[in-house]
Amino acid sequence: MLVCCDLHTHSSCSDGSLSPADLAQAAAAKGVRYWALTDHDTVDGLREGAEAAARLGIVMIPGVEISVEDYENRPFHLLGLGIDAENPLLKSLCRRQTEKRRRRFLEICARLNHRGIGIDGQKLIESFRGAPGRVLIARTLVADKTVRSIEEAFAAYLGNSSGNALPFEKPDLDEAVRTIHEAGGLAFAAHPLSLNLNWDRTEIFLKEIRDRGVDGVEVAHSGSTVTRQRYVEAIARRLNLLISGGSDFHGEGKPQAVLGRLSNGKPIPLSFLPDLLKEKSCQENGKKV
Repeated sequence: MLVCCDLHTHSSCSDGSLSPADLAQAAAAKGVRYWALTDHDTVDGLREGAEAAARLGIVMIPGVEISVEDYENRPFHLLGLGIDAENPLLKSLCRRQTEKRRRRFLEICARLNHRGIGIDGQKLIESFRGAPGRVLIARTLVADKTVRSIEEAFAAYLGNSSGNALPFEKPDLDEAVRTIHEAGGLAFAAHPLSLNLNWDRTEIFLKEIRDRGVDGVEVAHSGSTVTRQRYVEAIARRLNLLISGGSDFHGEGKPQAVLGRLSNGKPIPLSFLPDLLKEKSCQENGKKV
């Protein structure tokens, strides 16, 4: 099996379906040698993931995905890779964002209850470790047989046009970048093509965020074709940005994203692992580069 990397994955501490330990196991089984756990706005799963990765002989790169200020009214996410999960500034930001997510979660549950869809939001939160989101509600609706699938749950009750999807206040890009750097990490623009900008605007966007301190861009992503990835890579190299690659694996909630794989099904090559991250993570894990 070819050795590969995956620098964008989610566990059950945010909106993934596998625990951090089970995700580490799945990554190792897929030949992922360098694996980053990047849950939304939380670092709660990193210790469990790191312990499992050490047992399995793979290198875990501690990470986080931070929802930041929108760009031209489009949701924008930032990956922090190679972070110190115990950094006080990072932990403070994650605590604030997790609390905002919990308040939004309870409000969505209240709206559903008003519509006659009985969900005990407080009970769900008390049984959940990390930052709760709409996927947790969707899984509950499936388990209760209110809907047949997570996709149906979003279409009927949780999507942006349902009347139940609520935004929450996010940090601005400068604060997020500063926090990631303070925690010893590198900041990468996650899946930039999801912003649905044309190529000229994509280059302008990447130049703007580079000038605000972003270190790199996620070039390889399971939601983009390899041809489009090459365009993003060319822009990144023109702008002297680092490049990374990740599947954005969630498990059952996003079956099209396959762990350690590009959109064409091929392993994510180690060329999408920046040398700085590789060297830093191997040193911290006591492994050879």
